[in-house]
Amino acid sequence: MLRGVGAATAVGLAGCSVLDRGVEGYVQLKSIFGIDADNEDGSDEYVVSVRLAGSPDSEPPELTQHDDRWVERFDDPRRPVVSDALHADLEREYDDLQYLVGVCSPAWADDGESIGCYNVRPRARTSTRSRSTSASARPRTAPPSRSTRPTASGRSSPPRTRPDAAASKTLLPAQRLDASVSEYGFELSLCAHLERERDGVLARQLGGGVHAPGNRVLDVVHVEPGPGLDERAAITERRIPDPAIRGPAGPGRARPWRDALPDGLRDENARRIADACVDRGFFERERRGSREYLRQTARYPDDWFGRVLAVENKPDLGTPGALERQLRLDVSLALVDEVVLATESHVTGAHLNRIPSEVGVWRYHPESDALEVVREPEPLAVEDSGVELLDEQPARTDVAVVDADEKRGARRRLAERAYGKGWRTYDLPGCERVTPDASAVADHAALPYCAYHDRVVDPARDCGVDCPGHRPTDAPDVDLAAERDAHGAWVRDPDGRRTRQSGLDAFE
Repeated sequence: MLRGVGAATAVGLAGCSVLDRGVEGYVQLKSIFGIDADNEDGSDEYVVSVRLAGSPDSEPPELTQHDDRWVERFDDPRRPVVSDALHADLEREYDDLQYLVGVCSPAWADDGESIGCYNVRPRARTSTRSRSTSASARPRTAPPSRSTRPTASGRSSPPRTRPDAAASKTLLPAQRLDASVSEYGFELSLCAHLERERDGVLARQLGGGVHAPGNRVLDVVHVEPGPGLDERAAITERRIPDPAIRGPAGPGRARPWRDALPDGLRDENARRIADACVDRGFFERERRGSREYLRQTARYPDDWFGRVLAVENKPDLGTPGALERQLRLDVSLALVDEVVLATESHVTGAHLNRIPSEVGVWRYHPESDALEVVREPEPLAVEDSGVELLDEQPARTDVAVVDADEKRGARRRLAERAYGKGWRTYDLPGCERVTPDASAVADHAALPYCAYHDRVVDPARDCGVDCPGHRPTDAPDVDLAAERDAHGAWVRDPDGRRTRQSGLDAFE
């Protein structure tokens, strides 16, 4: 993205005819938002949004919207700069990723005005024009094309609250850290252990709600294989959007493209889902004259997954944060079959008494790769209704009763997300001190072990020029996707089920 909000610079963006000229100006607005095909209303999810109230010298930038899962990935969220690693993680999380930059310059002012501004989507190479209302008015940009986006003058949808925000991971400092494992390293090591010991699909950091998936993020999710796993794996290596699974399209007769998806979708979102499914091999497209038709390449195997386990990681029980509350929410909703707390700390009777009895407890030691079952989890009532926390204020709590059918669909979405995402959502950094060989736990997983910190590190947060132990070099030549393919149920680049045969239109 462009320089920090408010920084004066020579503004010029390729693809935008007026902006290509290059003028002196400043960045007034930065927004990053992801688009998820499973959001049937077509709504976007903020990663971060920052605006400048006036000129660069007037007030500091204001953080108007953010998602707690991502805001800590920025050195300064008020001046967001997206690293290559963060961009890659965002692209893995969302079906589409959009950047919006608001830029202002006196050179763009119309007669009688002091400033003129543009909103620019650099990746889409489009812009929208807005004008200030008078020579003395503060500059503002026009709202982006979607009505749900905020304007630079500050009008925006209410910020979302996250019930588990108090337990969000903190940004690791750049100075030398203790040799003890970090929460991130603990999580990766545990994933490597579970992948080796259990069949199925493993993933990290998945939304664990139904009506508000982002309100609860599950650290680790394990999906047991079902009888239809091979059929599912043969379709695509990526997540299949849920509206396409529920829609009327089938592998027999081709349907007009809009009829292949459920009613109630906005046309824009239906188009996005259709294109994603064609790209991923779940839909096959054909044209008859000027009309577009779609059919599924294969029937979706509803039985491809079995039981679902969620693991909450808390290596140090001395700093539990909102742990007890998070676990009670998981039990109340009962979206997954079992919930387990994983820790490196010594577990006392007092610890066990403070968490729900349904929650199992593991004590895991990354250095020795030893896992001790302190308490087995109890099965949760996934076939019954559950209660989900939507929002919590000092004098008000909003909840929703989630019936069995809603939970069934949410479990399928969770399993699909796990299949498409996996747990290796990192890149090994280009540093001499980081190697993919850490300990016995890494005998089949290239974990980012750092000799300087003497532990597994988070490359997106710990590595780079700000680390005093950084020694730049080429990144290790490790194929993480090949690792996943070799050691789990996920299949990389399957042949797919596209038919490309004639005569299938005769069958339903």
